[in-house]
Amino acid sequence: MTEENSNKPPVTIKKSTSKKTSIHDNIEETINPKKVETDNTISFDALSKLLSTNDASGFYDITIPSLGKTYSFKQLTVGQQRSISKNSEDFKDRELQTKIRLGIIKQICLDKDIDPEKFTWPEFVYTLAQIRDNNFTDDIAFTLTCHNKDDEGNECLGKFDYTVDLGSIIKKLETVITEAININKSYSFEMNGHNIEFILNYPITKKYLDMINYGSKFKTKVNDKLEDAEDLSLSAFAYSYIRQIKFDDKPVEGSMYNNIEALSKFIDSTFKFDFNDYLIKLDENFKQYIDVLNITTTCPKCGKEVKFSLDIDDFFIRS
Repeated sequence: MTEENSNKPPVTIKKSTSKKTSIHDNIEETINPKKVETDNTISFDALSKLLSTNDASGFYDITIPSLGKTYSFKQLTVGQQRSISKNSEDFKDRELQTKIRLGIIKQICLDKDIDPEKFTWPEFVYTLAQIRDNNFTDDIAFTLTCHNKDDEGNECLGKFDYTVDLGSIIKKLETVITEAININKSYSFEMNGHNIEFILNYPITKKYLDMINYGSKFKTKVNDKLEDAEDLSLSAFAYSYIRQIKFDDKPVEGSMYNNIEALSKFIDSTFKFDFNDYLIKLDENFKQYIDVLNITTTCPKCGKEVKFSLDIDDFFIRS
């Protein structure tokens, strides 16, 4: 090696950082092109997140007086609208219907700690009415048939359209659930020289579910004895209003209040009182809620009164 060559700096070979493309790469890029987001596009994930953000303009509040809370609700999605409407058309399973509605209330409420099973039954109905009012329309259309009879016993059979103003129903329900906080109704009777008192108020929705389940179980057991099953369901319904039992002014404590089946069996096997008189007392004390859903109008054909009851199914299966 000469001195001239030894003084030359070593040769540095710089590797190319560019990736060689192959035929395979070109084909892959053609089939699955890389997604490049620009200001003019948005991904499905980004769209979902954007629409699920808490934009107050799309929300409405519902106050539940018995719990002393106000909850914020978002609008129903198309899928939820379809689910709750389809569910309302199936009158076979009332327990399943109620559970689906409870589930939707939880889904659309911003407060994830909400427990609609603790709502009183009128509060549950009020909440469903509000959901209908804020997601569909505030009018419910019916086509009624008059079954009034003339002096000769012939039915009128006149058909006519009637529209229920849901807004007015909501206001009446609001009055019912607000005044229910201060309800201090009771039913008392004497037995073996002692005073027995039932402290009454509207049942919570969980008790309503338990009542349905209890009645349906008994109906399955008796099978052909439907009258017995109906009597038991009526008892369960009547006893679901009992919040507390007092014996000579001493509160009777225990978990039985939360089990309508056990409570019904205990009352039927322990106490002696006039059950029909008790039903009358319930009707007197809580008829305000029942009256809200009872509609009276006039048949344009015969001019006589036509009465019908608004059911919560009507909130979602009618336009």
